[in-house]
Amino acid sequence: MNGAICEFGGFLCLVLTSPDVISVYYVGKGIYMQKKTRDNMVYIAVMFLTGVVCGIFGVRQWLGGTGQSVSAGQEIVRLVFLLFFLYVGFWIQMIIHEAGHLVFGLLSGYSFSSFRIGSVMLTKKGKKLEWKQYSLMRTGGQCLMVPPNDSLEKIPYVLYNMGGVIANVVASMILVWIAKVLPSSGIRSGICMITAIAGLGSALMNGIPLHMEMIDNDGANTVSISKSEEAKRCFVSQMYINAYTTKGMRLKDMPDMWFRIPDEESRKNALCAENGVFACLRAIDQMDFEKARKIGYQMIGEDNGMAGIYRQILQAEMMYCEMIREKQSGGVEQLKTKELDKFLKTMKKNPSVQRIEYVYHLLELHDEEEAQKDLERFEQTAKTYPNECEIEGERELIAYAREIFEKRSAG
Repeated sequence: MNGAICEFGGFLCLVLTSPDVISVYYVGKGIYMQKKTRDNMVYIAVMFLTGVVCGIFGVRQWLGGTGQSVSAGQEIVRLVFLLFFLYVGFWIQMIIHEAGHLVFGLLSGYSFSSFRIGSVMLTKKGKKLEWKQYSLMRTGGQCLMVPPNDSLEKIPYVLYNMGGVIANVVASMILVWIAKVLPSSGIRSGICMITAIAGLGSALMNGIPLHMEMIDNDGANTVSISKSEEAKRCFVSQMYINAYTTKGMRLKDMPDMWFRIPDEESRKNALCAENGVFACLRAIDQMDFEKARKIGYQMIGEDNGMAGIYRQILQAEMMYCEMIREKQSGGVEQLKTKELDKFLKTMKKNPSVQRIEYVYHLLELHDEEEAQKDLERFEQTAKTYPNECEIEGERELIAYAREIFEKRSAG
């Protein structure tokens, strides 16, 4: 996971209010936890401590120390400025984090594919660079690259995966040095220290191997690859899949070997489990819906290492596969859980989610008016979406569902 702005926003609520309020904030943003695992608690603890330390340095170095007598109005103004620069500091460190992945990826022999901060994405199409819009739940940024064309044993992965963490640490050390050179009390010194601490917090949140409910972080991915040659193969396959999707190739046209599903034991590794997700999505792109159902339900039903975001993606795709079946089993409502509803709301600007919502309103609820609104939202998204090949595939799936609706209406 490359530095997520969503987590930083949640952190602000934690510092300003309480752990109860952070839960409300996360749900409000669509970032939820089904259960509080150890890794989730570690992550929240690091966010909390980062906020506390930033607050202490902000008061001591910028606000003039705890002994200064100021009015209530001045305190409020200073607090607002402190929080503003804290927010800006996290944004700066997130950009540094993604730049670290880029720089260390290039040094490791990788080539550029895409670079995203928030929903603004720079992609490479042939020899051209294009600006597009894309966002992914629980990631505020992402730098995707193409692995060097080496044998699997020689593929470098540590520096690329941990490049963001290294960049955050180096940047923080430089900022601390600058803060020491500046006067000990003042706005510039305070901003430097706050940004430095934010960087160290980001390094810890991404560097400590954590298997989160929704997605694994950089440290966890690095450890997963180090434990298994199969995980390394899956990592390389997924990087190629992402890169060739950016180049305009459909999943159905990519080599079979990239979608090989590891055995059940290997799928306890998160990266290996994710190859099963891509295999399911490829079967859907091939319109082999029975194969997709077989893979999807197997992945959802077993105890594997699949990250929560991929589990929700598969559950949503299984809804589509159920809704278009000639003989429906009534499993759509069982799949459409409260957790999936939250996921769909959070990912509402994703074209595949818009397609699934369209089909749900059309085939399940028979609400053509709402389905038309979904279609209009899809067309709006398509204008700025980075991967035209994905839009092409989504249009085919939408058209297929429409044909089924017309047949059922005529029958």
